[in-house]
Order: sequence, then structure tokens, then C-alpha cells
Amino acid sequence: MMLYDLQADTKKAPPILIRGRVSLDFRINGGVSQVIIDYEYYPSNDTLNYVDVRYTNNKLKSKVEGDPTMMRNIDSYLRRLLAQNPPA
Repeated sequence: MMLYDLQADTKKAPPILIRGRVSLDFRINGGVSQVIIDYEYYPSNDTLNYVDVRYTNNKLKSKVEGDPTMMRNIDSYLRRLLAQNPPA
């Protein structure tokens, strides 16, 4: 979902808000587990809010939430995805 300022020329103005969901796969104990992230992204100030984060495996949850570097890597990956796929 994208929210635009209707007062601005929407062909030139960037969206005010981009809301989305991304699913990331990880291998844990020989199987695939996922992190599902609902987010809000504000392009004007490059703010990324995590609305909801769900895990399909508790071991993955403790690995991600217990490792600040892994959390930063996930954040960087999501920001790169948003930068590579700008809204139409």
C-alpha cells in the first residue's frame, strides 16, 4: 500500500508512506524457517518502522533477536529491496 499527498503532483511527488510485508527464508536444523515482517516505510526521511515481526521457528527468533548484527543485516536488506524497487 502506498499513500500519496493528493495536493501534490503525484507524478513527481514520492509516496508519503509505503506499507508492505516481506518474508525471509533461513535454514535452521536442515529445514527452512521464515521471518515475516510487516513494515511502514517513509521515503521522505528514510524511516522504516516494523509493525509486526513473526517467526515460524522459535530457534530462529532467538537467533535473530539475540544477534544485533543479524538484525542490522535484515534491516539493510529490506532497505536495499525498497531502494531497488521504487514505487510506480
